[in-house]
Amino acid sequence: MQDQSQSVLANRPDHSADSSAAEMLAAEVCSSNQLSFLMKAHDALSAAIADRAGFKGLWASDLSAARSLGYRVANEASWSQLPDVVERIVDPTRLPVLVDGDGGFGNFNARP
Repeated sequence: MQDQSQSVLANRPDHSADSSAAEMLAAEVCSSNQLSFLMKAHDALSAAIADRAGFKGLWASDLSAARSLGYRVANEASWSQLPDVVERIVDPTRLPVLVDGDGGFGNFNARP
């Protein structure tokens, strides 16, 4: 899975390059007839492993965030906790991260 685009991503000096990497990935995914695989990450270790394995991007969800915090997937994590989990996923890698964050209301009785 490792290809030339990963070596280009590893040598980028600033955050504007990170956004262009995400744009390149989006363009590649949308224009290709081939499947693109994103690895689900729930913490820094799983993100680093996915990066070294050659995945082109990561996927983080409210499910993985809640479970990494030890919560049920029932909106028990607060909205402020979800970005903290995503930050830990983003830190060890320069891969773009697709975030499904429709949870995080801090009350399992609340409905979006």
